[in-house]
Amino acid sequence: MTLNRGIFGLLAVALAAWFSWWGYRTAVEQARPATRPASSGPDAFMEAMVLSTLDRQGRLRHRLWAERARHYPRDDRTELERPRMAFYRDGRPGWRVEAARGVLLAGGDEVRLAGGVDFRHPGGDGRLPARGETDRLRLWPPRDYAETDAAVSYTNPRLRVNAVGLQAWLAEDRLRLRSQVHARYLPREARP
Repeated sequence: MTLNRGIFGLLAVALAAWFSWWGYRTAVEQARPATRPASSGPDAFMEAMVLSTLDRQGRLRHRLWAERARHYPRDDRTELERPRMAFYRDGRPGWRVEAARGVLLAGGDEVRLAGGVDFRHPGGDGRLPARGETDRLRLWPPRDYAETDAAVSYTNPRLRVNAVGLQAWLAEDRLRLRSQVHARYLPREARP
């Protein structure tokens, strides 16, 4: 009988040690912060998104619209469906840009547009209205700057131009066509 008591005592000590170890391990695992694998999917969805930026005087400087937007936390980018962007100077409308799709990169300092990009200026103050088209365009709203290395067409009531590549300083209403520039001046009688 003494042997059975010894075996039961040893078994009781082993079970107590195992439960202590299991309880300690469970407590440690619960105390650790939960780490989930980084998801590649979106963490936020928006419809009818409007994002406005003001200048130091509180006047509207930029406005970005999109029919739908999805934010991805892994690289902090926001994909945009049917984005439109407007640039303002002294609170008055200037250049407007539209595209089929776009991406607002981390920090909001760069917007990449693609798919039938259309950019327009309403004219005024001695400036003619203008319109341009390209397949893709990169915008840096804080710098009021845009560029592309794709084919570009640009028209105003007096001029039609096709080129490859464009740099645009939007606040200055200044464009630079980079290469393969073909321009056609429209005589007064041919103007729309």
